[in-house]
Amino acid sequence: MPNSHEHVYRRPIGGILRFILPASEGHDVVQEPQGDDTRTDLCTFKVLRKPGVTFDQYESMITESKKDGERWGSREDHLLLHLSGNGNGNKNCYGMVQIGLEVQYYKYELGDFSKIGGRMHLVTHADDVVAWSRYIKDNPMPVV
Repeated sequence: MPNSHEHVYRRPIGGILRFILPASEGHDVVQEPQGDDTRTDLCTFKVLRKPGVTFDQYESMITESKKDGERWGSREDHLLLHLSGNGNGNKNCYGMVQIGLEVQYYKYELGDFSKIGGRMHLVTHADDVVAWSRYIKDNPMPVV
């Protein structure tokens, strides 16, 4: 699969996120247009209601999904750029970089960018990938 197009890698992670973070629970996983480097590749939103205010969407996780062979450092830098500019009131947000079949989760909290968990393979560490996704779902960061 090393010569596969980027969308081949986005499909499985998008499906995993939609399975764990379903629309029936107020989540929305949006895939941005391929080749638009000014946006992140996938953005997961959560619909919330602040007291006395109408419903609003907040970014719960931003994902960079690239084909095998991309450099981790440049993708982490790109993710950090998107996390620091997210639309949440306090800028807190989870992140993920996926390169080929490997993923790494991150969090951006109070201006601090850090890894959470280890780097995992979507096939050989599938249970861990799902567990970390569920952790993010069950432990949302305050966004306001």
